[in-house]
Amino acid sequence: MIEIESSVADPEIPKIRNFFVTAAGGLEDAALGEVRDVLKGLTSVRVEKRHRQGRIHFRYTRSPKRLLDLTSVEGVFADLGVVGGVTAGRPGLLRVAEAVSKVDIGPGIALYNILNGQPQTTGVAVNCTVGRGHRFSSSELHRVLRMVLAESYDLDESEQQGPYYLQVRIEGKRALIGFRLSERSLPKRLSSDLPITTICALGLLIRPESGEVWLDLATRSGSVLACFEAFHDIVPLGLETHPDFAGVSVDTLGGRNRVGLWEGHNLPVREAVVDGLFACVNRRSEIAIDEVSLSEYSRVLRPHGRVVLVTERDRDLERFLERTTSDFSCSERRNIQVGGEALALYHLQKTDSSR
Repeated sequence: MIEIESSVADPEIPKIRNFFVTAAGGLEDAALGEVRDVLKGLTSVRVEKRHRQGRIHFRYTRSPKRLLDLTSVEGVFADLGVVGGVTAGRPGLLRVAEAVSKVDIGPGIALYNILNGQPQTTGVAVNCTVGRGHRFSSSELHRVLRMVLAESYDLDESEQQGPYYLQVRIEGKRALIGFRLSERSLPKRLSSDLPITTICALGLLIRPESGEVWLDLATRSGSVLACFEAFHDIVPLGLETHPDFAGVSVDTLGGRNRVGLWEGHNLPVREAVVDGLFACVNRRSEIAIDEVSLSEYSRVLRPHGRVVLVTERDRDLERFLERTTSDFSCSERRNIQVGGEALALYHLQKTDSSR
């Protein structure tokens, strides 16, 4: 069953119509905007916002390959249904196991192969998550579901390592069952870099206009500028406070830009030449967020300029932005989750009085 091959003698495999995608917590609306824009003709759209990772459920009947065009989502799944009435004890665990035993993953495997090509290995693995309030653990559920899959599909130990993945997530009294169709395999990133999917979602929120000049104050690998340039056609500039990254070409920008070094205070940029500043900073960063730095940002920004900060949630920074009399107003603040880390997004707009 695992190695599905096309044959005129084979019965037609049912097509998958229901899907869900996952997005970083706090960025579900940005991902939803892209989903609606890329996948035409959606119906039954439902957004489930979660602390760490949100989900967008929908019914889609057109070309499934368009699902791979989504840039701001972390994973794409076939929606295989929801099991209700999951109690906290062993009967709840057995209820989920019984439901999984009745699930047909053949259509999911066929669609996975269409979207990603036939994998060199075969096998089905299961990923389990059990929320709070249950008297059985994720590992206990995982052990039971492995036995269910082994019996249902005659799998030995080596065939329960993927490449196909069944996802079972229990939240409260319900269990969500999904089959993973695509999940970004991202290269290892530097500790200060953001995942590509998060950057794409931020780009959809920020919406840089074509031709604008954007300056990344802590560019590291250049992934932010590369993403913004690719999807929004901006003019990218990169600065770095760490000497290991300064003075080198950023390959992701086609080698056209070299990263400049600065000390985190005086920007080596002329007045009023930049449309937007971006910085992913933390409390250990050399980049300070104070009245002096905001004045420097105002100097290099054009009258319509913006500053976008992604940083750790910091009450001191919150109070500073509330009480400071700078050239900026905070037009948006939102909590986001990036790889399990709680961060905050600040969108500062240059005010009319500073023009």
